[in-house]
Amino acid sequence: MFEITDWLKHQTAYGQQVIVLGKNVFLIQEIKSANWHKLKIAFDESDKYLLSQEALWLRRSAQSQSVKCYLSQTNSDFHLLVMDYLDGESLSDFLKGNRQLDMRSIMSSLCNKLNQLHEQGIVHNDIKPSNIIVMENESHLIDLASAGWINHNYSSKRFKSYTPAFILPEPYLPEMYMTKVDWYAYFLILDLLKSGTVLSLNESNQRAFFEHQQVLIRSYLFERKLEVFLFKQLNSIV
Repeated sequence: MFEITDWLKHQTAYGQQVIVLGKNVFLIQEIKSANWHKLKIAFDESDKYLLSQEALWLRRSAQSQSVKCYLSQTNSDFHLLVMDYLDGESLSDFLKGNRQLDMRSIMSSLCNKLNQLHEQGIVHNDIKPSNIIVMENESHLIDLASAGWINHNYSSKRFKSYTPAFILPEPYLPEMYMTKVDWYAYFLILDLLKSGTVLSLNESNQRAFFEHQQVLIRSYLFERKLEVFLFKQLNSIV
């Protein structure tokens, strides 16, 4: 059985103070920097695997993303991950609170973060409001447990984790990791922020979906270069 207080006694880099964020999620403080780090722990086989994947892809995406992995430990009982803590709120919490958002800044920065990730050859594969942390109107991606290399087959994952409401539907969903999966989720979030609902893509509304998204992209009044880039990503979905 894992006891975080016992574990901390053997960690010279961290103090003894613990803040509970949720089930199996804690804040611990690094002594040298005084920064708070997030500690996550998993016990079930599938959860342990996904947490190990999150650690792996945090390290692989470190050049472009805000959250860094500091420690990843595993044994027969648990897997433990220590990473940066972003002191912001998830986009889903903002939406639940019906608070005013600088939607253009948030979605512009999310576009940049996604593009940087893709330039590293990585697909996030689980873009949704709860996996986006907002700090000072800037978006930061979290939870890379479902990530993979572009053009690698999904079968490389022992356990899969994704959110049906934001995943590209059949028959458009590819068998390999492709960036259009992330961009489809991005466009749904564009819609969600503007209207509170989403128009999902299906075989019977393909034209309506694209026309709706074109109007939506223009309504954000993005810089012309970004607008052109988003139209290109929209056209890549089908």
